[in-house]
Amino acid sequence: MGIMGLTEIMDRSLEILKKYIKTIVIFNLAYGAISFCMILGFVIVGSILTAIIIGLKLSVVIIPIAFSIFGIGIFAFIISFKIGLIKISSQEFLQEKIYASQAIGDSFRKTLRVLGVLVMETLLFIPVIAIFAGIGYWTYISFKQSMIFSGMYDKSEIGLIIISIVIALLAIFSLFSYITIFCFSFQVLAIEDKGVFASLKRSFNLVKGDFFKILGCSILFSLSIYAITSSLQSFIGIVASLIYMILKFLNVTQDFLAYITLVYTYAQWPINILSWLVISPLGTIMITHLYYNQRFKKDGFDIVLELNKIQKDNEKEQLSECTQYNHSI
Repeated sequence: MGIMGLTEIMDRSLEILKKYIKTIVIFNLAYGAISFCMILGFVIVGSILTAIIIGLKLSVVIIPIAFSIFGIGIFAFIISFKIGLIKISSQEFLQEKIYASQAIGDSFRKTLRVLGVLVMETLLFIPVIAIFAGIGYWTYISFKQSMIFSGMYDKSEIGLIIISIVIALLAIFSLFSYITIFCFSFQVLAIEDKGVFASLKRSFNLVKGDFFKILGCSILFSLSIYAITSSLQSFIGIVASLIYMILKFLNVTQDFLAYITLVYTYAQWPINILSWLVISPLGTIMITHLYYNQRFKKDGFDIVLELNKIQKDNEKEQLSECTQYNHSI
């Protein structure tokens, strides 16, 4: 166990997915069922509260406030499923067995801290949003005053278009940069059991010095997940086209557009379910492996894990020797 390259991280992530696929699927199904029940309960409670507020003729402002609080809480609970996935994907590193029930329990216990991390990340991003909102408003005013919508282009209009493209690219880069800086927050929360502010600070320290490398890895991981999902959709499209050709060969009348639309509609369900249960967790597993890789580089954590493993092996040997000695007596 030591510092891994990008391909090794992706290969090991696939191995972890294959090895613990049963636990991951059970965890996702159970957590999804619980999340569905919570959302259903939220709808019921929200409907009752709305009826009470209307019946008592209370301020209408209470309704959106109450719904916002419930909504944020449920969103944090749903996002907390990442904690369980992180724990499951850490079994090889921490040398401990994690069952689906334990992963669900860890996700439950850390929901409030997940909520705290989400709130703090949102608050920290507000200044960036404000800056780009101001720039966007200035760009909008400039476009209104220009002759672009009249179909007339000169140097100022072309310059404005170029500036708008640059601003859009900067906004996208800022968003990805922000996500990258705090990309290990949930891993720190789940594995190191730190608080909200400590998790954010720890994530920043792990990313510092390797920002562009981690940014590139995160984008590559996302593209890999997208490519797998797109491949499944393309495969369904190829199969549907072959079936259509066979039907045409058999002189079965069928409108191609209606047929493809019908196939795509029904095929989306199994693809979405497969993506939710198997493909999407792969992204979390890859980021978790990247997190451990950064700890290996910055903290020498791989040495700590090796020492722990040696210590456990020695304890097992001593226990075995004691057992054999007792039996001989």
